[in-house]
Amino acid sequence: RRLILVGDVHGALDELKALLQKVDYDPSSGADHLVLTGDMVSKGPKSGGVLDLMKKLSEAGVASCVRGNHDDRVVRAYERLHRASLEEEEKQVSEKAVAKTLTSGQAKFLASCPLILRVQGAGNQGGELLVVHAGIVPGVPLLKQNPELLMNMRTILSPKGAKGKGKPEYGVGKGSSTTKGRHWAEVWNEWEEKRKGVTVVYGHYAAKGLDIRKWTKGLDSNCVRGGRLSALVVKKEKGEVVMDVVSVKCKEYV
Repeated sequence: RRLILVGDVHGALDELKALLQKVDYDPSSGADHLVLTGDMVSKGPKSGGVLDLMKKLSEAGVASCVRGNHDDRVVRAYERLHRASLEEEEKQVSEKAVAKTLTSGQAKFLASCPLILRVQGAGNQGGELLVVHAGIVPGVPLLKQNPELLMNMRTILSPKGAKGKGKPEYGVGKGSSTTKGRHWAEVWNEWEEKRKGVTVVYGHYAAKGLDIRKWTKGLDSNCVRGGRLSALVVKKEKGEVVMDVVSVKCKEYV
């Protein structure tokens, strides 16, 4: 089976469909499995459409997702919206606006996306592959990873991060691309070069753009701002794992 991993869609449904057509994704054959690396919603014009498509494919067993930081905010906003009415000033926040448009089925699907997906044998050199939205702290067991960091982190402050003793730093909004410390993927690649076992596919870091390294594959290529929507297509040829990057041009939505 092919594994097709797609970076941050952010409601860009048309571009997602174009990308899936470009990689010849065939959900009816059972030979392909689609994974979105989080931030399926918000910013772009068709968050609900993206959720409907992914919900349908997920229920058919041919697609999966992980929860991104914007997905998480929409889930929380939806929960608040249906517990009590939103205050007037909150209505201007994009995640709150998206939450107001969701059906209960869309919201339930979005909330069902896990923080980490594990795929055996699909990583570099046939090792394990992990899918997460933002990043993973090296040296920390998966069950002890901080959920906020999984959805938000960008850098690790301490050079000892590879031993699990670093202090991860993450940011959102303006200036987050210039946070101090080392990009977590750089630390992870040093860590895995010694272990040679686990590849991480992630999104989130739009400012960094497409960032393909040996043990990490960053797929957020800033689609929603007029960049590209990118997919990592993983398959086996003659017993070897082969990875190819495919992308399509996006309209500018924000």
